[in-house]
Amino acid sequence: MRDRFVLLLAAAFVACVTLARPGHAQRAWVPPTPHAIENVALGLGDDAPRGTVVLRDGRIESVLPAGAKLPAGLRRIDGAELICLPAFVDAYTTVGVETPEPVIDRDHPLDAQADVRIDMRIANRKGFQPSFDAVDVAELDDDRLEAYRAAGFGAALQSPERQLLSGHSVLVSLRDAALRERVIRAQVFAHSAFRASGSGYPSTLMGYISALRQFFLDVRWHQELNQRYDAGRPGPRPAFDADLEAGRELLSGDRRLMCEAQSSQDIRRFARCAAEMGFTFGIVGGREAHEALDVFEGAGRPLVLTLEFGNEPDDPRPKDAKEDTVSEEEAPEPEAAEPIETTLTDDQAAVEELVETDDSDPASAGDDAADDSDADDDAWVYTEPYPVSLDRRVRWEQRRDGALRLAEAGVEFALGTSDEGPAGLLKNLRGLVERGLPQQTALDALTTVPAKWLGAEGRLGVVAAGADATLCLWSANPLVEKDAKVLWLFVDGYAWRNDEALEERD
Repeated sequence: MRDRFVLLLAAAFVACVTLARPGHAQRAWVPPTPHAIENVALGLGDDAPRGTVVLRDGRIESVLPAGAKLPAGLRRIDGAELICLPAFVDAYTTVGVETPEPVIDRDHPLDAQADVRIDMRIANRKGFQPSFDAVDVAELDDDRLEAYRAAGFGAALQSPERQLLSGHSVLVSLRDAALRERVIRAQVFAHSAFRASGSGYPSTLMGYISALRQFFLDVRWHQELNQRYDAGRPGPRPAFDADLEAGRELLSGDRRLMCEAQSSQDIRRFARCAAEMGFTFGIVGGREAHEALDVFEGAGRPLVLTLEFGNEPDDPRPKDAKEDTVSEEEAPEPEAAEPIETTLTDDQAAVEELVETDDSDPASAGDDAADDSDADDDAWVYTEPYPVSLDRRVRWEQRRDGALRLAEAGVEFALGTSDEGPAGLLKNLRGLVERGLPQQTALDALTTVPAKWLGAEGRLGVVAAGADATLCLWSANPLVEKDAKVLWLFVDGYAWRNDEALEERD
């Protein structure tokens, strides 16, 4: 019996030693493989300098001259026919952030049987949840990550939306890892829009502005009550209110409020609200920002364009005059406007038949079996006036080319996908470059400008020693060539290969 016990004990010891060997342990963190990208073009254009980029431990260790001697232990990539660019930064997306509906009533319910109160509810918070943090809920599914990678994006600002004060955004890297490992910066901006979900006040533009004004007055009053209480002044202990505390950051200037506005009217409304209520702001959307240049010129105010132009209307101008006309006075005479056909419903057709029928004519009165083809021939056709069609087309072209006007005025802007896909953003950007937007301005809008505004300057948006190893290898210039493909994408030093595109090149 004793010998058997000794044998069992020895077997258990051997099993423990075997399972504890390093070869069987799983590391919690696997470092990225060091890489060297050799003789690659470091920028756009035929005259872009060439060099070798060394990546190690999630950083760009060095950028060496082409042909320089490399240290051992690096996986080498031949970049002779490739373009190395910083991975793009999506400066605004609402994808992957499920914004909860704010809890409206935050105070004790009123006694319906008591006397009528002469003041309003203390905490009516419809549309207000500035303390909400996107970092607590942010996620991206595999399809979205794959779309980002195929378009050369390495980081994104995930933002809440559609409330007067919807909460804080989070800047994340776009690699396959747990959220806690991908967060670059939490609580980047607060976000706002002239919207509030749910019924009741506020539900109009006037109500939204009034509610914002009341909220910031409440923030100041809450701050004063806390100061009085801390100083030992008479009065009850102030209520704890995380949203009012978040509002203090906005009034102190510690956090900027990014306001969702497409029209020039809404942009100016937010500018007036900021001047009156005391917060610093930027604009997201900006479809008509070129019509409010005074809000941005010389102000250093963040502007994120989503390049949402609206549905493209048909161009009524003759082919040889398209996009050369900017006003009705200069418009050429139309050759022939495309009619907009509207077929009457059965009830409308019956009414028309009664109106047009001469009751004194028995033959006409008795003719109640009109053929369907005759009804189609008699259908009412509306032809839109040429000036109306031209005005709609010209205004759409002005919105489409708004980024060109901003660049001409020296206004910096970044780009964001909002709730659309990154491929569509690049397509619209290529169209702007084709119509005259400088390539460097377009590249800056996807790299250095968003990195600066999002608090990641020098880490994202550049290919330089010490920066994060977040960069992309392209087969061609992605701002010009629609067939340009991402061959390699590095995010925090971790590599993603486009195997299909690499096989096509081979």
